[in-house]
Amino acid sequence: MNAPRSDGNSRFLQHCGGGSIRRAGVGDGTPGMAVATRRPEASRTLRLHLVFGCTSGLLVITTAWLYWRKRGVSRPSPSYLLTLEAITALLLVSTAHLGGILSGVNLPAG
Repeated sequence: MNAPRSDGNSRFLQHCGGGSIRRAGVGDGTPGMAVATRRPEASRTLRLHLVFGCTSGLLVITTAWLYWRKRGVSRPSPSYLLTLEAITALLLVSTAHLGGILSGVNLPAG
């Protein structure tokens, strides 16, 4: 018996749906700026958080575009897609960790 087939568009939107949930806080940098003005060493962390965030956003868009281009093609995925996804995930985790440091949630001990 054949398994039910899913629509390529719904699968693509399911992959991209997680990235659009946290859109409200993207432009709001006031908590990070308040920390950066009180502690000069936090300004480097804030700048690194901004660079990581922009870069990971571009990588998410690039990965989504590559999947969108590939949909409907029956050949296997290119080998670089998994590597690109892993790099994107590591960069997102690093961005979240730096954001936690800036907000005071996970400050280093000391």
